[in-house]
Amino acid sequence: MSAESNFPENLLPLSEIPKLTWLPRRRGGKRPHQATIFRWVQKGVKAQDGAIVRLQAWRCGTTLCTTQKALRQFFDMLSDHDPMLAREMPRSPTARKRADSRAERDLEAAGI
Repeated sequence: MSAESNFPENLLPLSEIPKLTWLPRRRGGKRPHQATIFRWVQKGVKAQDGAIVRLQAWRCGTTLCTTQKALRQFFDMLSDHDPMLAREMPRSPTARKRADSRAERDLEAAGI
């Protein structure tokens, strides 16, 4: 496999990322500052569960670049580490007791 096949398409300089129209606005309706984007690459963001998530970037000469795909993956990784966005919410104690009772009845009915 050649190195060219691993090189991403559609590289954008980090300074252009705040101008993306699909990127959500920050407090006060402002776009993220380009220093914020650089920080996402250099230091990353501490996710809710303590993991550090970094935006993937490539150096093109003296310019740091990323892709829109890498930006979406960065947001996906942050979401994956957020317990509030867990795919399954933990069951309440009452729901667990009901499920246990149901399982016991099913096992007794099956003769187990």
